[in-house]
Amino acid sequence: MMLGTEVNQNVRSRIQTLRFEEVAVGLTPVVSTQIYILELDGKPVGRINSVSLPTLGGSLDLQTVNGQIPKHIAQSKPDDFAFECETGMSRIFFDWIKDSFKSNYSRKNGAVVAVGHDQVEKYRMDFVNAMITAFALPKLDRSSKGPERLSVRISSEDAKISQPGTKTSAKLYLSGAALSPAGFKVSIDKLEKDCEAVVSIESISAGTKPVVDYYGRSRIPTISPGSTRLSDIVMTVPQSKAIGFFDWFEKTAVGGKTDSRNGTVEYSGPDSKTTYFTLNLSGMGLTEAATTDEFVGKERLAKVKLYCESMDFSAGSAAVL
Repeated sequence: MMLGTEVNQNVRSRIQTLRFEEVAVGLTPVVSTQIYILELDGKPVGRINSVSLPTLGGSLDLQTVNGQIPKHIAQSKPDDFAFECETGMSRIFFDWIKDSFKSNYSRKNGAVVAVGHDQVEKYRMDFVNAMITAFALPKLDRSSKGPERLSVRISSEDAKISQPGTKTSAKLYLSGAALSPAGFKVSIDKLEKDCEAVVSIESISAGTKPVVDYYGRSRIPTISPGSTRLSDIVMTVPQSKAIGFFDWFEKTAVGGKTDSRNGTVEYSGPDSKTTYFTLNLSGMGLTEAATTDEFVGKERLAKVKLYCESMDFSAGSAAVL
């Protein structure tokens, strides 16, 4: 890993770190910028927000040799990094997410590029052999007014900081439309009418904990996915409209009968007519159905929790830059 001489001179305890922001300040004057562009395989794929860039570092080998303690990095790997994004990303990016939901953790090289308002690249972090380790769609709520974003976490085998200073097309910073948390549609087999009354759905996510192995004298890391984890689907619905859910729960959880079902969740814009993203859910079952102390008006709400065996994510043409 190419960390530069600064790393060798900045040892703290057993861990050495060099933060992206510190390198940027060392390369150029502090730049007031909130524009970040994500690149994949050499191509810009859209603007990202709320970027949490990784610490580049490694663990020290402090074994005593002839009464001395020579120091060198035994293992090094950048931390995961995270960001949020809206619609208006490229199809390449959304297909990468789709692969991750299907447990096909494809690898990509890319970069996070910081761009100033003068349209010049200020610095970039290039990453190698990266995969998406977590992805979350926002909470949906009929009463919510604010826009929402998607959350993504990425793990890579190597990363490098540089300062190219090239001109960038203004088109690259154009973000798409933000999702409306009030705009959604959910449907489950045999519960279509009940689903029309759903007032909120908690954030739905998928992810894996990567396994890291180090090979050879250079101790270069390789990452591979662990088992895929899918979140439960947690929804609230007026109690009077949740009879179908309670009947399903009684049949399966109490009655012991198998009744696996499929469904969809559509994420849309403020007009509730433009579908940006669709989740196809397979092998759904109820694990919890209970009344709550929450109300919408005078109507008491019920909460239902469903497991899901598989999810298939897709982005509609309206979501693609």
